[in-house]
Amino acid sequence: MIITKWYMNMKNSGSIVKPKDYFLSLFEKYGVDEKSLGWSKHKQKFRFRQVCSYVDNGNSVLDIGCGFADLYDYLASHYRNIEYYGVDIMSEYIDVALSKYNEENVHLCCATIDNLPWKRKYDWVIECGLFGLRQFDDDKMYEYIDETLRKALDLSEIGVSFNFMSDKVDYMTSDTDFHVSPEKILSIAYKYSRRIVLDNSILPFEYSITVWKNDSFAKETTVFRDVEGIQP
Repeated sequence: MIITKWYMNMKNSGSIVKPKDYFLSLFEKYGVDEKSLGWSKHKQKFRFRQVCSYVDNGNSVLDIGCGFADLYDYLASHYRNIEYYGVDIMSEYIDVALSKYNEENVHLCCATIDNLPWKRKYDWVIECGLFGLRQFDDDKMYEYIDETLRKALDLSEIGVSFNFMSDKVDYMTSDTDFHVSPEKILSIAYKYSRRIVLDNSILPFEYSITVWKNDSFAKETTVFRDVEGIQP
């Protein structure tokens, strides 16, 4: 795919916004709607499918930037006995999520990855859309992603799965969007693990990266130790 000169010129010159102000303005305009989360075109189920590809029955999941906790609906419809934890900086979103879910296995709080109220680890730490808004300049955004990935891995038992908007696009829909280089994300991810999947197979302008915490392998087979169903 050819990236337009217009897009290349826009890199490093996008508008930096404050997330709370940005999302509050959307919520006041759209209410309980995916547009309040900065999404459109009803593609959530495809994003969720990518970031949850390796979740399994009985897993605990921490959803960073959970919005209205819509991810829980997807998890509950595809897996059994999921323990869901969702945090968001927007109290308005958390209030909506609390009104939707009163299950014992759903835990919600207005918080960030830095001040979680639950003193535990989670099988999977997932984010879907957290980095789509330009909060800093390009270099600082990649530092922010790196730092968040590291913290997420520290909190996880199995691994993390993050969603990004790709920079392999013909144009940007908004100068407040942050389009993330897959090559740079891979270079960040490989600092922490050798076991990685980058999935750009469903949405042409978005992708997910899954990073396993345990990348140990059997030297006699050079297969990751916890991969099932593969014979040497």
